[in-house]
Parts: sequence; structure tokens; C-alpha cells
Amino acid sequence: MRLKLSDKDTHVHENDQRHHEVVAQISAADLRVASLGRAQDVVADQLRQAQAKWNAQHNDHDHRIAQTFELAHTLSAGQTLLEEKHVLETQIVTSQFHKVFQRLQDTLDKQTMGDQALERCVANVHSEVTTLQALHDLHATEMKEHVRALRGQCIQNTTALRLLADEVLKLKQRAKTQDFGRQQQHDHLPPRRHPERDSDKALMAELDHALRHTSYTT
Repeated sequence: MRLKLSDKDTHVHENDQRHHEVVAQISAADLRVASLGRAQDVVADQLRQAQAKWNAQHNDHDHRIAQTFELAHTLSAGQTLLEEKHVLETQIVTSQFHKVFQRLQDTLDKQTMGDQALERCVANVHSEVTTLQALHDLHATEMKEHVRALRGQCIQNTTALRLLADEVLKLKQRAKTQDFGRQQQHDHLPPRRHPERDSDKALMAELDHALRHTSYTT
């Protein structure tokens, strides 16, 4: 009977000990579960933060992509406008260049025509100047011959007039000598007027005038 009780107590004691061990294991498991729960909560919170951050970055990326597409569209439209503007400006510049080139060509043609006309005028003027120079040389030669002939004639006339004047002076001197002799013979008679003397004086005056004029001309 006592052995049975001892065995029973031993068995109860063992059961109690096992129960305490199981309770201790359960408590330790609860602690581990609680720790794992807290760690899971931390991880879940981190996951939520990471999700929120990823969502924010994803939204930012979407916004940036939209802005990039909008900018690309704007750039494409701007490039199209620039190309159209460049084509239009090229057409305008080409048209202006053609106009300026045509004006320059017209000016060159006019200048060429003017140069040709000027060359013809210069040739005509040169021909006329050559003709006038030949006529001038001919007239100058003829004039020199006429002047030479006139000078010779004037010299001859001057020589003849001087000889004639010498003869007249001799005649006048002779007449004065004769008059002086007559005056001495007829002092008591009044002097008479001689028409020949008057004509001689007129002749002498005319000869003096002719001599002066001939000397001046020569």
C-alpha cells in the first residue's frame, strides 16, 4: 500500500515536474511568439514605409515620365516650327539673293554697254582730235608760210619806205637849203606860201605813219 502511494506520489511529482516544464516551454514559446510578433510588426511597418516610399517614387517617376513626354512633344513641335521657319527664311534669302544677283547682272550689263559706248565715243573723239590735229598742223604750216611771206613783204616794204624816206629827207634838205639861199637874197621880200611844201609835209606825215605802222607790224 505504501509502495503504491509512493509510486503514485512519484508519478504525480513527475507529472507536476513535466507540467512545469511544459508550462515553462509554453511561456518561453509565448515569449518567442511575442518577440516574433513585435519583429513582424517592425518588418510590416518597414514594409509599409517601403511601399509608401516606392509608391511616392513610382508616382514621381510617372510624373517625370509625363513631363518628359510633354517636353519631347513640345520639343518636337518647336523643332517642326524651327524647320518651317528655316525653310521660309531660306526661301526668302534665296529670293532676295536672286533679286540682288539679277540687279547686279543688269548693272554689269548696263556698265558693259556703257563701257562699249564710252569706248566708241573715245574712239570717235580720238579720230576727231586726230583730224583736227592734222587740220591744225596744216593750217599752222600754211599760217607760218603766210606769216613768213608777209614778214618778207613787210621787210621789203619797210626797206623801200626807208629808202623813199631817205630820198624825201634829202629832197627836203635840198629844198631847205635852196629856200635859205633865196631868203638871204630876198630878205626885203615877204615869204611866200608854196603849195609844194604843204604837199611835201603831207607826204612826209603819211610816210612817217606808214613807217611806224610797218615797224609795229614787223
